[in-house]
Amino acid sequence: MCIIRTVKEEPCSQCGRLTNAYDILMGRLCPECIAKRAAVFARNIRDLYGIEEPEEPDPYYRKIAALPLIDHSNDIDAHSNSSSRARDPNRIPIILKRLENVWRKFPDLRLGQLIENVFPNRGANGHSESVYYLEDEEFIERIENFYKKLSLRE
Repeated sequence: MCIIRTVKEEPCSQCGRLTNAYDILMGRLCPECIAKRAAVFARNIRDLYGIEEPEEPDPYYRKIAALPLIDHSNDIDAHSNSSSRARDPNRIPIILKRLENVWRKFPDLRLGQLIENVFPNRGANGHSESVYYLEDEEFIERIENFYKKLSLRE
């Protein structure tokens, strides 16, 4: 689960109550409906792996109200298939071809190494750097630029 709070309140897709909670995988759900789904998921995992019931349930869903309000409407629109801002699936082979072109110049690197070299655990500012929010174009440009500079040094 990746739950965020949005500025805009919309009806929960399950019960219809207005909520500003949004789960990236489950969509617009109120905290109570998120908790219900999470409980069912947790019960299924415990049954599958023979894990005993914890003494206290996880109160994570109650903390949603304390999360900061952020306008995530663009991110949410990008996840929606009905959105006019949906990403073009035709970009995938283009991005993969560009990645292949870089990788072929450094064939001894594993894919994880190829990417980790460009996006190390610690960025230049000392903070963790995440590729999660990078758009595809910026992601591939940073990879291409990194290895282009590396090629020029050799």
